[in-house]
Amino acid sequence: MKKTPNYLSKKDFAFHEGIWKISGNEYLVWSLRRTVLPLFAFSAIRFAATHSFDLMQDAYSHLPLVNAIRAEDPELAGRELARAMEVWLRQAREYVKA
Repeated sequence: MKKTPNYLSKKDFAFHEGIWKISGNEYLVWSLRRTVLPLFAFSAIRFAATHSFDLMQDAYSHLPLVNAIRAEDPELAGRELARAMEVWLRQAREYVKA
């Protein structure tokens, strides 16, 4: 099966949604779905518009957060999430400026 950008975006969203569900807070999951879904749409557009987007690099960028969750280290997970958000925001700003 060929992995299309749409397929990969759906899998990425499902990954993040799974992390939100771990919280056990249905209101958090509901809120994040409505807040973050437009951000994923923006990322999908960016993915389709640029040839420099590296899927493997994007997938590997999730590993520090996954490892922190596996280690059951909430402080580290929080730091890794903040770091990932900073990277995403920087990339989004660069894309918008281009």
